[in-house]
Amino acid sequence: RHITYEYYINEGEGRRQVCQKFILNTLDVTQKFLLYYTLTNSKEGMAQTEKRTRHYASKYSEAAKNYVREFINKLPVTPSHYARKDSSRFHIPKKDKCIVCVKAENQKDITEEEQEKLKDHILEKKASYRRFAAHQKLHSLNNDTVTSSFDLQKVLNTPHGESMLLYYSRKYAVYNFTIYESSTQDGYCFTWGESDGKKGSDEIATC
Repeated sequence: RHITYEYYINEGEGRRQVCQKFILNTLDVTQKFLLYYTLTNSKEGMAQTEKRTRHYASKYSEAAKNYVREFINKLPVTPSHYARKDSSRFHIPKKDKCIVCVKAENQKDITEEEQEKLKDHILEKKASYRRFAAHQKLHSLNNDTVTSSFDLQKVLNTPHGESMLLYYSRKYAVYNFTIYESSTQDGYCFTWGESDGKKGSDEIATC
């Protein structure tokens, strides 16, 4: 070892020599940081300026850069759908699908009998939509008539967040049963926790 470093701290009007471990614990720094500061420290007590060069020679000529710029400028420009006046890009809630429709979407080979059943199922589904639309218009003919839709929302796991600790914690299930009146466009939510009841027909009937 060619160089021996001595460390001092101010004590009153004088100085007191201490060991390296005392300096590291007092300043809460690592030995690597202390060595770097000692080697790069100037006479003024400040660290030396960065000596590494920041000038890098370009690998491509100016003509090649201009060619790329011209090519990019010739590409057709399409405005972002967020900036368009008439944009169809918005969040669409997912709808529940029945077992028959899900099976038909995932099944590759469908027999003729299954195709006929699927065709009848689609016709019945369209007829149900027409009946639902007709029921919604009943209120305009008779004010005493109320048309409503109801559904049970997906289980709300509580607490909910992006923290990794919440992912491994025990979740508390919260249920939300919603009713929507078509005529008044009013919505009603009935919520309860798993300690208050389950989500069976008895709980739905009490709402």
